[in-house]
Amino acid sequence: LKFHQKIWNNLLQDQLKHFDIEMTKIYGDINLYTELQQEKFIVSQELYDEILSNQLPIIGGGSSEVESWRKEFIGLTKESRDGFLSELPKKALIEQVGDGLCMFRPAKALCGGNIDNCLPADCKNSIIYSKGLLKTLNWRKNENNRLKVFFPKQPLKLAHINNKNLEIDKLINQIKINEDKNE
Repeated sequence: LKFHQKIWNNLLQDQLKHFDIEMTKIYGDINLYTELQQEKFIVSQELYDEILSNQLPIIGGGSSEVESWRKEFIGLTKESRDGFLSELPKKALIEQVGDGLCMFRPAKALCGGNIDNCLPADCKNSIIYSKGLLKTLNWRKNENNRLKVFFPKQPLKLAHINNKNLEIDKLINQIKINEDKNE
C-alpha cells in the first residue's frame, strides 16, 4: 500500500507541478488526480480541435506531422472528426509552453521533460503558430545579443545564449519558408 501511495504522490506532484512532495501529500484524495487527468485530456482534445480546424500557419519541429493531420482531418465527416480528435490525446497530451504547444511524447522529446531545455525548432513535439511571431523572435535575438555584453568572461553563459540564438534562427527560417510557400 505504501508503494502505491508513493507512486500516486509522485504522479500528483508532477501534475500539480509541486517542487516538494510534502505539498502534494496534502491532497490525499485519489479522485483529485483522476479529475485532473480527465481535465487535461479534455483540454488537449480542445487544443487539437483548434489546431486542426483552422489553417493558421504553424512552425516547430512537430509542424509537419500536424500539417498531415490537418489534411486528413479536413476530409473527414463530422462523426469521423470527433473520433479522430478523441484519439489524438491518447497519443500525446498537449500543454502550453512559451509561445506554442508541446505534445509531450517522451520518445520524441529533446528536453528530457525539463522546459528549460526546450528546442522548439527541432523537437517533434513542438507546435507554434507563426502569425505575428517574427517580431517577437527578432526582439529575443536582439536581447540575447545585448546580454552577451554582460558576460564576456563566462563561456558557459555565452554558449547558452548562442544556442538560444541558433534556435531562434531556425524558427525564423521556418517562418520564412512558410511565408514563401503561401505567396
